[in-house]
Amino acid sequence: MDWKVIALGISGALAFAGFVIFLIVAGKKLAKLEEEEAKRKRAEQEAKRISEAAAAQRERESHHVERVKDIIRHADDLGPDEFELRLNSYPSENRATQAAGARRDAH
Repeated sequence: MDWKVIALGISGALAFAGFVIFLIVAGKKLAKLEEEEAKRKRAEQEAKRISEAAAAQRERESHHVERVKDIIRHADDLGPDEFELRLNSYPSENRATQAAGARRDAH
């Protein structure tokens, strides 16, 4: 066998090995990019969910403040029992905080 044929065979084998290595590296890079894209999408979805939850919470708080303001506004027209009944019908976890905020805003 001639040394040129051997050199050509080795050269072809090295080229094939280089191509295989290129495919492996490119595949890993592509997989990493896909993973990063999936993480980005999850982060965007989480940010959207948090934003929507915050907006809903602001809406609930606004509604609660208006309700307590209305109760306080009509406090003079209500008897002590009816005032207490209306205030107690307000969700207990928000009652003290919202009542304080409504009193502050009413003055």
